[in-house]
Amino acid sequence: MPADSAYGQDRLAKVLRRVRFRNEARVVRDVTPIVVPSPELLHINGHAELDDVCKAMNAEWTQCDTLCGPRPKPDFVTGLSAAAFTKEEKEKLQMSHTSACPNLFLENMYFPFLIYEVKGSDRLIEEAERQAMHSASIATRAVVELFRKISATAEVHKKILAFSVAHNHSIVMIFAHFATITDQRTSFFRRLLHLHRFAEDLESTAWTKSYQIIRAIYEHFVPQHLA
Repeated sequence: MPADSAYGQDRLAKVLRRVRFRNEARVVRDVTPIVVPSPELLHINGHAELDDVCKAMNAEWTQCDTLCGPRPKPDFVTGLSAAAFTKEEKEKLQMSHTSACPNLFLENMYFPFLIYEVKGSDRLIEEAERQAMHSASIATRAVVELFRKISATAEVHKKILAFSVAHNHSIVMIFAHFATITDQRTSFFRRLLHLHRFAEDLESTAWTKSYQIIRAIYEHFVPQHLA
């Protein structure tokens, strides 16, 4: 649960009223920290388990092929930092890196696993969903193709490999992403983990659930992702 006093229920209600008809940048500034805790800020605050995690904002994924449409440029993305790998591991990853099977997505980020898309009041939340789903599917494909190269796709078949968050000023959705693998065919799927509407949840602590889920991803999924 957000510990800062800025996240008290009364104050949150005032914030949500003020951003109701504002643009995406305002929603990102005022609402996103309530929904998605920053791994880098948590690390600064003493969470050493996030040593190997990094975050990027509005950075285009120039190193990968798309599944359809333009290259992803998520509002936020969290992945593994270069510090998570030894020099030898990074050299091996570099040798196997292709646009169809990328591992280094940004300058210092390997294997993104948490994608966030945000919309203001002038855009549909479904647009954020689609963008996040595309990016998460590409991130999932990267892991699948890495395991395919060592004939170990059974280890990632139907296994959750990425998460996405889509939100605006009133609704938050969190999805888990996985793939099914049959011979050379890979199909991508997502499962809704959580949906809440701020207006319905302000009378309880339910509005903190998305924050708690993301914290759990950092705590439990990241070590498995690194293994």
